[in-house]
Amino acid sequence: GVGGSGGDPTKATSVDFARDAEAAIDWLKERPDIDPARIGVVGHSEGGLIAALLAARRTDLAGIVMLAGTGVDGGRILVSQGELVLKSEGLGGADQIRRSRIMQEAMIDAVRGSDDASDPAALAAQAGTRIRADLGDEMETADDAAKAQLDAAIADGLRRLTAPWFRFFIGHDPATALAKV
Repeated sequence: GVGGSGGDPTKATSVDFARDAEAAIDWLKERPDIDPARIGVVGHSEGGLIAALLAARRTDLAGIVMLAGTGVDGGRILVSQGELVLKSEGLGGADQIRRSRIMQEAMIDAVRGSDDASDPAALAAQAGTRIRADLGDEMETADDAAKAQLDAAIADGLRRLTAPWFRFFIGHDPATALAKV
């Protein structure tokens, strides 16, 4: 999806990026000025996840370096990052963090239990039901505007989380690849 290459970046996942990196490794191995026994991979953040995927599949890498690579599934990372963002913006009160966690976990779990053919409206309804139940009295006393705002936030969140990249990120457990490295 870059330059003259094919592909649709909106449908790409970390697995696709790993295949691209493998193509680069294979190209380097064919070059006469490169020692194929000394090729390694350095990856930052998602690149660290990709480095682990590569090392789990290939025995010909000299090594990998993971800089801030993931060791837990993306759902846990997203919830943790959400809390850190709220705190860094001065919005990290206990109630706000609790509400954010409830919303994120409900949406992530709805996506985890679905597939590409799942109806986004059904996922939003599933997440919304759980969020309203988990928020309890807060939602019962909320006015119509607050309820509409919640519905909009759920729909927006699920629109992003159901993209192929997020689906993979949420469902992938890096420990599987790391155990093979």
